[in-house]
Amino acid sequence: MIGKNSNSISYQVLQDEIGALPTPQTQIAGCAVNTSGSVLAVVIGGTPIPLSSMSYNNGITLASDILTVEPSGVYYISYQVNTTAALGIGMSTSLYINGSSSYNFIDNPAISTNMFKGEGIVSLTAGSTLELYFSGLLATATLIGNMGAVLTVIKIG
Repeated sequence: MIGKNSNSISYQVLQDEIGALPTPQTQIAGCAVNTSGSVLAVVIGGTPIPLSSMSYNNGITLASDILTVEPSGVYYISYQVNTTAALGIGMSTSLYINGSSSYNFIDNPAISTNMFKGEGIVSLTAGSTLELYFSGLLATATLIGNMGAVLTVIKIG
């Protein structure tokens, strides 16, 4: 029994009191970022958005601006791209899954903006790749320096 003066409760004491506890699981997740303030020449066919480092990774790797998901499963994915100045109508961002743009993850705003976002849930197989792209009009996009682009991937099932 847990005493009224107990300041700490051990896992074993809790298990003895309430029965079986779930085993803690390691979360498969990754967060890739661009913090360098990259200047990108956007072309109509698409320009990759560089992701220079991982602020967190477990089961997801980053190489050459491409995230690779190691285990198959259902994933929550979100991204945000921030530029130093508003980009005109016709500019868009998208998430490419295994080399193809995913219509669920395209942000094509109807107004000029300096922030592009996308999020959703998708089933991925082991080895699936994820990349962020700018596309649209011929333009120059400058990412902000401290968090110009963020791509977050979390396995939820």
